[in-house]
Amino acid sequence: MYKVLSHKKILFLIILTAFLISTGFLIKIANADFVFIVDSFFTSCPNCFNKGHFTSKSCFSTCGPFDDPMTCDILEVCLCYYESVDCCTDTNCSSLICNNYSCCDPVHTISCSVSGDNIEVCWTVTESCGRSMWVQRYDPSFKSLYGASSPTSGCEWDNNLSSGTYKYIALVGTGVNAVYAECTIAACDCTSWASGSCGGGTCPDSERQHTRSCDPSGCNDETKCESDPTCLKPDFDVISFSGPSTVEVNETFTYSSTVKNIGNAQPDSNSVIRYYADGTEKCGYGLWRSYMTPGGTEDTSCSSLRFTSAGNHTVKVCADPDNNIPEWNEGNNCESRTVTVTCRPHEYYQCSDNDVYWYNSCNIKEDKKLPDCGEDSCGSWSYYCTDNRYRRRTRDCRDRGCSGNSCYDTPYTVDEAVSDCCSGGTCTGWRGDYRCSGGWYQ
Repeated sequence: MYKVLSHKKILFLIILTAFLISTGFLIKIANADFVFIVDSFFTSCPNCFNKGHFTSKSCFSTCGPFDDPMTCDILEVCLCYYESVDCCTDTNCSSLICNNYSCCDPVHTISCSVSGDNIEVCWTVTESCGRSMWVQRYDPSFKSLYGASSPTSGCEWDNNLSSGTYKYIALVGTGVNAVYAECTIAACDCTSWASGSCGGGTCPDSERQHTRSCDPSGCNDETKCESDPTCLKPDFDVISFSGPSTVEVNETFTYSSTVKNIGNAQPDSNSVIRYYADGTEKCGYGLWRSYMTPGGTEDTSCSSLRFTSAGNHTVKVCADPDNNIPEWNEGNNCESRTVTVTCRPHEYYQCSDNDVYWYNSCNIKEDKKLPDCGEDSCGSWSYYCTDNRYRRRTRDCRDRGCSGNSCYDTPYTVDEAVSDCCSGGTCTGWRGDYRCSGGWYQ
């Protein structure tokens, strides 16, 4: 049963026939008689296919470029020749399409995924058979997501959707091998927004974070940032604090610092910067509001730091130490450093243990100051006689020692009687082993 063709279709066929004749389809090729047969445009070319002579097929659509290809008429033109060679096996124009007078099978896919109230639609194209490709939402809106005459793989978002199921179609040419994907946006039930902290989460310091929970989780935004004037605060940060790490007892030294306002607002009033040594304030300066605009800095130094004992000590600097100015972070207002205090060697010398010793600046005794003071000493005895009767002896001695902070060396002579060498009177002979003769001790 043949269908009655509309004027539009008849005119199309006349033009098509003229085109095929002009392009040489009614000629002999390789001794095979080509015959252009138009049987029924809606019965799948049965004469060609049933005789085993169906070789190729052209599928022409009455669709315009923006029509829904699934509702357009598709016209088939069969080219047959009298040889038993089959080119196409599908006679419904439902999968194969003709490309350069041969059959071609489009290969393409489509998928989708849900993120909140948005759907991402992705497609791949392996074979387009030289035809255009369209990707659309498959509903009465037929919202177009993609269209190209030389299609490539890609993705596109379909945004701000209500809850429900959405179907998408990707098709090549006149609509053969249409593929579909379906995604569902679940109904989203969210609690009221709860106010959080300034700078919370990914919010900048000038904005307040708000949070809520949604069911199902992730079906809608669960955090947001909003500007809030109460989030505008200064923030004093000691970004630099430097000075010596080792000093000597009673040595005066200097530490310097830089305070920066890393907040997003200028303070309402002035404050102070203080330096401390082991908790005792040593220096104080004004922390001036005019310097503390956002990003502003103030440099100060304390040059009256000194420790009177050896060991580890602490120096510290604080901006706004009394926390008079509300800030973003009160924990970065101070910086401290450990300073090792040592004793200066050979600071002075004084007597100890009858000699002169060095002492360091911590009054600790060190090594002996050379040369030594030395020990007391005496020379050998010399003997002599007096009155040709009395035996005496003498020798030179030195008294050595330390007094105050220096050595002393005092010479002196010892002269003493030894014995009476005679029993009485003038010694004229020997008495024992000794005798006095003319003043000499013999």
